[in-house]
Amino acid sequence: MIIPDIVRISGIAYKVEHRADLNDGEKVLYGQVDYGKSTIQLNSANQNHQFECVTLWHEILHAISTHTGLELGDDTEKIIDIFAHGIYQVLQDNGGLFRPGKAERSK
Repeated sequence: MIIPDIVRISGIAYKVEHRADLNDGEKVLYGQVDYGKSTIQLNSANQNHQFECVTLWHEILHAISTHTGLELGDDTEKIIDIFAHGIYQVLQDNGGLFRPGKAERSK
């Protein structure tokens, strides 16, 4: 999976940034979404490319949840992580399945 420079979520363009020093003041983070700055930050120092991809999906799902007002309760992180891993797995295992075919590209 290629990590894009920008991903649109609920009509908002989020810039995807790679940082080696990502933390919340108390602990090192894998990723973080900043709604005010419209950025998704991925920690490139503590995870390989595959886990950066999963982390990107994790943060995208947080943004979708926030933008839509979806309340996931006390298990928010667990639920988001399950779906992030699941989406990444489906995309990896079905490489070309979700890309437009030749007929769709010519429209």
